[in-house]
Amino acid sequence: MEVIDEVVLVSDDEIRASICLLALENKLVAEGSGAMTLAAALNTPIEERGRTVCLFTGGIIYSDKNKILY
Repeated sequence: MEVIDEVVLVSDDEIRASICLLALENKLVAEGSGAMTLAAALNTPIEERGRTVCLFTGGIIYSDKNKILY
């Protein structure tokens, strides 16, 4: 049974941007591993990805990591 259609690689900068987007625009807190799904979706052109669901996990982000938001 095949369950993976495609693998999308994202950079640390794209993950940071996704964390910031979630926090500042949507008031959601996600760890880097959770924000990867959004980074991958934003890295894929709309016409290629179709309807997309992103699961955000891990809301434990320490205060020293909050500096990426500023």
